[in-house]
Amino acid sequence: MAAYTLESAEIHEDPNSTKTLRCRFHDKEECQLFCNDCKDFVCFECLGQLHQKHDICGIQNAEENIKKEIRNVLLEHNFIEKLNILSENYIDKKKELFQDEESFKREIRSKVKKVRKQLHLSEEYLLSEVRCKFKGYQTTLEEQETMVNNLRTKLTNLDVDKLNEHNIDYIINTLSEMKLCSSTCYKHKKDQEAVFTAGISVLIKNLIRATGAKSISKGSTLLNYSFSNIATKQILTKTQIQNGLMRKTQRQMIKSKTPRTNIRTTMKNLSIFPVA
Repeated sequence: MAAYTLESAEIHEDPNSTKTLRCRFHDKEECQLFCNDCKDFVCFECLGQLHQKHDICGIQNAEENIKKEIRNVLLEHNFIEKLNILSENYIDKKKELFQDEESFKREIRSKVKKVRKQLHLSEEYLLSEVRCKFKGYQTTLEEQETMVNNLRTKLTNLDVDKLNEHNIDYIINTLSEMKLCSSTCYKHKKDQEAVFTAGISVLIKNLIRATGAKSISKGSTLLNYSFSNIATKQILTKTQIQNGLMRKTQRQMIKSKTPRTNIRTTMKNLSIFPVA
């Protein structure tokens, strides 16, 4: 059965007449009746073939019945009220979506701001640590440089022709000290290039890791570990030089007879130039 809509019949409009409904089964027939049982417009041909013993009425009465039924359905199910409620719900949902969007945006901006602040603090702290550590390295190198320069001055001002057996101990000790310092610095220069270069590489990696660390203290730990590796060789080198000076002092404190020896031969044996 078809629904009672005008789709069940073709409408042919004549400017000088009222609307004419053509039967979809019989093109030449007009629909002048309406079947209440089938809810369909019918012609007289359909009446005899498909709608026998059905509740049939005229089109005018059918229009009134259809309108009345539509009104009853609308009132019975409160369609208008329900549509109004749905419309209001859509408006409320749009407001909620807008508010949620703005809330998420504010939260994201707030978190990004905190992260940027933390990164800035971490950067300042780490840069301060770097400056402090490298300042310590510079001080150590300056101390070593001063020590070497003092020894070099002693040797430069030494007049071999005026040496005698009374100050041979002092000369030998000075030359030994110079040889130790020179060989240590020579070795330190070779080791320092490899150690410091490798240490800087580790330091850069740890700086990157420290930037992503959850706290500044963790980044500081990583930095201190890198700096301690870099400084190890420097501390050892400084200790070796200091030990050489201590041995010099100890030798001066021990009173013993120094055998006569050729000063030039001694200086040659105590050459300050290290063997590569």
